[in-house]
Amino acid sequence: MVAIVARVLFLTDEFLIDCLGIGYLSSALKCAGHETALVQLPIALGDYQIGRAVELARRWHPHLLAYSVTTGQHKLWRDANINIRAALHSDRCYPVSVFGGPHCTFFPDFIKERNVDVICRGEGERAIVALADAAAKSERRGDYSFEVEIPNLWLFQGSVKNDIAPLADINSFAWPDRELLYFHERNARNPIRNVMASRGCPYNCPYCYNEAYRQIHKGKGETRRVRAPEDVVNEIEALVRDYPTRMIYFQDDILVIPRPWFYELTDLYAARIGLPYHCHVRANLLVESDVAQLKRTGCHGVTLAIEAGNELLRRLALNRRMSDGEIVQACAWIREAGLRLRTENMIGIPGETVASAWETIHLNRRCKPDVPWASLYQPYPGTKLGELAEEMGLCAIAPDDVKPSFFEDLVLRLKDQRKLIGMQRWFALAVRSRIIRCLLPLLIRLPRNHWSLRLSDWYRRRLYRTRLYKLENECKGR
Repeated sequence: MVAIVARVLFLTDEFLIDCLGIGYLSSALKCAGHETALVQLPIALGDYQIGRAVELARRWHPHLLAYSVTTGQHKLWRDANINIRAALHSDRCYPVSVFGGPHCTFFPDFIKERNVDVICRGEGERAIVALADAAAKSERRGDYSFEVEIPNLWLFQGSVKNDIAPLADINSFAWPDRELLYFHERNARNPIRNVMASRGCPYNCPYCYNEAYRQIHKGKGETRRVRAPEDVVNEIEALVRDYPTRMIYFQDDILVIPRPWFYELTDLYAARIGLPYHCHVRANLLVESDVAQLKRTGCHGVTLAIEAGNELLRRLALNRRMSDGEIVQACAWIREAGLRLRTENMIGIPGETVASAWETIHLNRRCKPDVPWASLYQPYPGTKLGELAEEMGLCAIAPDDVKPSFFEDLVLRLKDQRKLIGMQRWFALAVRSRIIRCLLPLLIRLPRNHWSLRLSDWYRRRLYRTRLYKLENECKGR
């Protein structure tokens, strides 16, 4: 008996950091006997870049065009999909367009957009397999109306709204499809490989959709789930065996909890892998013994979110109940252990002033990070902080108003808006250079221009290359 196979074409922006979500979906599809391919498009450069997707689709005739979209970039992919479909229909190729990712989870009315056939809310591994099964069995391309009761999927302009499925045991998922993710040589050559040992975050930061995600999955299981340490290390061993690898980057929101699991995972990693790794931690969770464990098991560096330097603003606006002292102490332990440190910060949150932004610079100076990283606050609709900003009259925000990047512009109507944007542009240099700090009051008064953005981007990349990911000495002899 000949197997019935569906072909799924994933379309994504160009990436260097592994798109593990797409990797997991592709593995699920391949395990079910379907075929997958991936096209990277520099989507921000315009629709003329869609030619390579059209060319591949014409040769391959996919059943599904699959997109994973974030709020802000959803408009770009919506328009690209319209143009791709128009080109394919002229060749009598009629794939179904399925959209997933955070935007579809939190704004399911996206199903009403033109040429959006299906959206997936929440995790997609089981849903996309069920949809591909239906597509493969369909006698008529583009008509899957006979198979609509697939959990997590909304279909046909919102006429079908299926319920959210119970959350799966993430140990049941196949490892991400690295063959797909590393199809392009640039990705295959990257010496830093990304892995997720867990899913979900236990916190409800008001600028994040985590609380909304919990509400959507209420009664469906725990959103924070961890993988078996043995399975994680087995995946990494296969990754190191098959691809040139010099560092593992754990993409988990927080790696150090629950502690028994964290210690078991890192002990096993040290015994069987031995390569440097990078992970994310949280200052008020970290204790000195955790840092010792990180150091002992080969951790090369950590990312720690400060977000705001004003303690009152950090607590009231961001619900980050940690003192300056806790943050400085955690960073001191990290530096004393010889680990590299990247801090994450936001400029332009509700209540921000030039004076409070200066406090963020000064707190980072006390923490002495190798890479001080700052974004501009982006008010996302449906988050508590976004709603607060709207109530304060600082913005009127809808999903289509969200910028594609949180480095692009400051949306909130704050006093001294230009100066705050300038402080974000010059942030890393201001933290690390006394000369720039002295010049900063002048620099932030200058009109916005491309050279300052290019300089800050060049300096940030230089810090990543020469400070955070400088691996020559650590990797010798491994």
